[in-house]
Amino acid sequence: MGLRAPQTKTRDIWVFDLKRGTASRLTFDPADDLNPTWSSDGNRIVFTSDRKGNRDIYEKPANGTGEEQLLFQSNESKDVTDWSSDRKNVVYDVDFPMTSVWVLPLSGDRKPFPYVQANYNAQQGQLSPNGRFIAYSSDESGRLEVYVQTFPERRGKWLISTPGGLGPQWRHDGKELFYLAGGKIMAVEVKTDS
Repeated sequence: MGLRAPQTKTRDIWVFDLKRGTASRLTFDPADDLNPTWSSDGNRIVFTSDRKGNRDIYEKPANGTGEEQLLFQSNESKDVTDWSSDRKNVVYDVDFPMTSVWVLPLSGDRKPFPYVQANYNAQQGQLSPNGRFIAYSSDESGRLEVYVQTFPERRGKWLISTPGGLGPQWRHDGKELFYLAGGKIMAVEVKTDS
């Protein structure tokens, strides 16, 4: 009996039609495709794929037609976490040396910039629907907590969770922020218009 190489599994992105109850495969590359994020109009999806080695950022029409478009490639592995409602910025995590939140502008020089990069982990950045704030998880206090900070300038910063929190998500109108804490879904009313 010979030794067999271990099977490596890769992920693909699927779109599930809730009305029809059907699933359609969106990506077919043998690489690992993950972290799908919808555009606000539902027509496109950005995602992460390691088809060129490191996890890079790609975009594809949500209806499955056409090829994937490489949006950003670098030497660091990336994990897409959000796409702004105006489709001008993609938010993603970089895992080295500490996990940090980065932003990829999709216009102009398209040069990515660190939004939260420090000697602690910050991750899971989510832009508010009006694009004026980013919610994210950070362990700067010694445990994961949810913070909100102004965007694109970092002029104000507020601790949202206590004690502990991760996985922030904005309500569609930006008036409430949801996050996980102690096995529960928490909700906090917020004002993003001032």
